[in-house]
Amino acid sequence: MDVPYRKSQPVVVEGSHQQSIQELARKIEVLLGQDFQSPDIEQLAFAISEQKIPFTLITHELALLRTKAINAAVVKADMVAVERTQNEFNRLEDSFASLYIQHYLKDLERRNHLRIQHINALSEKNLLVHFEAHLVWMQDLVKAVLSNNHELLPEANPQCCAFGQWLYGEGQDIIRDSSHRKHIEELHQKLHGTSSAIAKELHNVRNNLRMHALVKRTEFLSLDMGSEISLINNMILVSTYNKDPLTGLLSRRSMDKVLINQMEISKATETSFCVVMCDLDNFKLLNDDKGHLVGDAALKFFAQRMVEQLRCSDLIFRFGGEEFLIVLPSTSYPQAYNRAESLRASLQSAPFCFEGEQQILTASFGVVEIAPEQYRYIDKHAINDVIHEADSRLYKTKATGRNCVI
Repeated sequence: MDVPYRKSQPVVVEGSHQQSIQELARKIEVLLGQDFQSPDIEQLAFAISEQKIPFTLITHELALLRTKAINAAVVKADMVAVERTQNEFNRLEDSFASLYIQHYLKDLERRNHLRIQHINALSEKNLLVHFEAHLVWMQDLVKAVLSNNHELLPEANPQCCAFGQWLYGEGQDIIRDSSHRKHIEELHQKLHGTSSAIAKELHNVRNNLRMHALVKRTEFLSLDMGSEISLINNMILVSTYNKDPLTGLLSRRSMDKVLINQMEISKATETSFCVVMCDLDNFKLLNDDKGHLVGDAALKFFAQRMVEQLRCSDLIFRFGGEEFLIVLPSTSYPQAYNRAESLRASLQSAPFCFEGEQQILTASFGVVEIAPEQYRYIDKHAINDVIHEADSRLYKTKATGRNCVI
């Protein structure tokens, strides 16, 4: 099964951010070897944390300045200055980390509250109650760090939560792929394990730099956990929703509800998903020339190819006639494009056979990526916009000669 992993993205430095970092560098250079407790530095640190400049950029700049200052002291053979500079930079970095973590934790509380709201908006939560429970778990962890009180930390044992019990019980029958199940178990263990790691930090003299990294790691693990739970939830939906009697795929009757739910989940996990509209090329000619029995067999053949090529968590609907709509959770446009292209090539390379007569079938695909920040409201109008865009892209493939992906 194709499992999405959260990858670190390259940081793009905005012009205003770069100016602030350069200003920080200039002011620290002026103070090298002097008073690192200058109010100017503290005020600048606060202003930079307010601008939400990526913390990695700040630590990188501080590391460059630290190296420059220490090299200057070494050239003068002033080892006292080397030690003093090292200590002052450590303190300055911790001061930045302290400001950053306070801003980050308060913002994380707000974001988690919104995520919980999106889960609550689902018409059917099913397994997503476990994602909601882990978001509440995260809220408790944030409160513990904000109050510097380890006694408020949530459960560190992954087998004590309801999802852990489900995973080692009923989940064994649903997640048949052992490597996928092992990945989810490890992800779940790492998420709960951060509670123990943070407890150690709260017991000792607090290192804000390490604490900042730990809480950010916890948030990433939480979102990855949410994506995994939503994928498993889709596997259950496939077996429970209404089916099209001809193809065995999901019927259009439940499509709007699924799309609304997927948009809510996308908001909650801050992960894009894709919608693919596709249909068999020249299907009317096939029906007219060969008859409806051949046409029905061709539709079932295409449906089977899609089921074989796509993930168990992908949702395939018979949109109407020879048109199908595919929902690909936790998927970017390049990933969806490659998946559609693979399906297109697979269909073309496997001749369709009916009563001993072979025929090559081809299909066209229109792919749309839906990022959570693209839409503000999740309603029927948003769903119509998504379907219209996917249908428009499918129409473009027809205009460019069919048997392609756009």
